[in-house]
Amino acid sequence: LKFCLYAAWMAVHDDFLYVILDYAPSLLVVLLLFAWSGLRRRDPAAPWVVAGILVSFAAAAIQAARLAPHPLFNHNDLYHVVQMVAFWLLCRGGLLLRDR
Repeated sequence: LKFCLYAAWMAVHDDFLYVILDYAPSLLVVLLLFAWSGLRRRDPAAPWVVAGILVSFAAAAIQAARLAPHPLFNHNDLYHVVQMVAFWLLCRGGLLLRDR
């Protein structure tokens, strides 16, 4: 149901802010859970996942602020480069996940 509502909304609204508003709550929950796991259990994956999520939020801020360091390297390009770093951090954290 949520996806259907989101898809219908995005069909007529072309603003990245709505994408951020869609995924931010999920990332915040994961951030809090991994921060707790890192502090409470010393989970080795936690620092990587937390860093990945924070970098992902930084990338979203770059996109939303339309920060363009050069005319040939616009805010969208910079967003994707920073997001690649976030995905690398999340992947490193994912490789350290273990079942209890």
